[in-house]
Amino acid sequence: MNVLGGFKVQGRDQDQARALIETAKKLEGAGAAMIVVEAVPSSLEEDLSEAVVLALIEN
Repeated sequence: MNVLGGFKVQGRDQDQARALIETAKKLEGAGAAMIVVEAVPSSLEEDLSEAVVLALIEN
């Protein structure tokens, strides 16, 4: 499992966003049912929603 912590926004730049999307795809492939997504830009939430089928719990 990959956990990013702290009280800062994740995925602000293209490399971080791409890494988060790839991680979401890997979690989906491993059988995850959902992913909790917090402290990411709304545009990245939209990109994640399009990239994976599993449920995203967004804050």
